Amino acid sequence: MQITHITKDDFFPTFKAAFFTSISISKLAHKLALIKAKCRRLHTANKILSKHQRAKKTQLRLRGSLNTAKAKAIQVEKGVINARSENIRQEGAHTEGGESRRRRCSNCGKTRHNVRTYQVV
Repeated sequence: MQITHITKDDFFPTFKAAFFTSISISKLAHKLALIKAKCRRLHTANKILSKHQRAKKTQLRLRGSLNTAKAKAIQVEKGVINARSENIRQEGAHTEGGESRRRRCSNCGKTRHNVRTYQVV
């Protein structure tokens, strides 16, 4: 079959289909580029994380397991606690001597109950 003459009615639907196909292909190419960039970022993050985990495992293998005595020695060395196992507080800490504060009722200020159990007389 040889086409000698193409009419507008024959050409337009074919052109329209090809045009929308090219638009959808360009959108897909754009999405593919975004997905590749995201995949690249995730791959590098995963690489860094696995490297960190490998380093932790190697360090644990070389130094052995950590018990409480070793942990306390490391904390004393870093200055987190002193030799008597007391926490070293920052300047301006609100509580002194490790006293815990009791929670108070927001209505009356007493410590034996809270707002939910408070009974108005």
